[in-house]
Amino acid sequence: MGLSKESLEHPESSAAEQNKFLNHFKSLCDLVKEDKVVNPFKETGPELITLDTGEVMDHEISDCLREALNIGKAMLTEFVRDKIEKASKPLSDVIPRANLFTFTNRPPADRKKGADKLGSAKATKLSTPSCFCPYKHVLMQT
Repeated sequence: MGLSKESLEHPESSAAEQNKFLNHFKSLCDLVKEDKVVNPFKETGPELITLDTGEVMDHEISDCLREALNIGKAMLTEFVRDKIEKASKPLSDVIPRANLFTFTNRPPADRKKGADKLGSAKATKLSTPSCFCPYKHVLMQT
């Protein structure tokens, strides 16, 4: 029993998924043209910004996102070493979370150094472009 070509493809590589992505991308581009979201390509600084508000992210978040690939590679190396090569841990053991800060998982407000720190006023706001979250206006009011 052989594997079909479809079973080896990534689920998001289907024509339907690609068309859905293209439609979302066009919607995002329209929002940028209408100045409803920030155009990240016009920004010249090294800061990471949200598209919907133009809010500058805390350096802790930027650093975490920059290091995410390296952290993931280290976790994969540890997984392969401990569970496959050495078989010192069972495969059924849960892989621990990396606990990285992201747009939605921000550092606690009490860790910030003063109210003048960028991003502190909107620490609990959702930072997803409106074309990807149709109920964003409801969430932003809470």
